[in-house]
Amino acid sequence: MENWGTVNIEGMISLIKESVEEGHEGSALLFLGEPGIGKAEAIKDLATDMGIGFKEIKLDQIDNSDMNMLLKIEKLDDGERKLKYSHSDLLPQIDRDGESGILLLNNITSCTDEVWHTVFDFTRSDRCVNAYRLPEKWVVVYLGNREEDGVDFKKEPWGKLINRCFSLVVNK
Repeated sequence: MENWGTVNIEGMISLIKESVEEGHEGSALLFLGEPGIGKAEAIKDLATDMGIGFKEIKLDQIDNSDMNMLLKIEKLDDGERKLKYSHSDLLPQIDRDGESGILLLNNITSCTDEVWHTVFDFTRSDRCVNAYRLPEKWVVVYLGNREEDGVDFKKEPWGKLINRCFSLVVNK
C-alpha cells in the first residue's frame, strides 16, 4: 500500500460526493485505512446529507448465501399462494432504498474468499451479482483496513480489485 495515494476523511467524502453528483456510478471506489477512524460513519452521513439511499453490508459478518436470491411464498388476493424469488434485503432496491445511493461494502479485507469474489462482481460493467443488478444510479464503495493495521486481513488478488476501482488510503 506504500505506493497508494492518500486522503483524509474529508477528501474521501469529497470523492464519493463527486461520484454521486457527476454520475460516475460505473466506477467503484476502494478506500483502505486504519479501523475506527470513522470511514463508514462519514459515508452514511454523506448519504443522509445528500438525501440519497444508503446500504451498508459488513462483508465479514455475512455468508455468500446471504447475497443470493431468496425463495418466498406470496399470498394472492384469491387466497392462493405462489413461490416468488426475491433479492436479498441486503442489496439496494429502488422502491425501498431510492433511485440513487451509496452501496457500502465494508470490511472487504476481512471477508471470506467466497464473499470477496461475489462482491467483486460489482466492478463489472453490468454491475451484476448472481441475478441481481445494482440500480443504475448507485455508487459502489469498498472499505477495508490495511495489513499493517494489525486486524484480520486476507490477502486476495488485490490487483484485480485495484485495477477496477479508484483506490486510496484514508488517514485521520
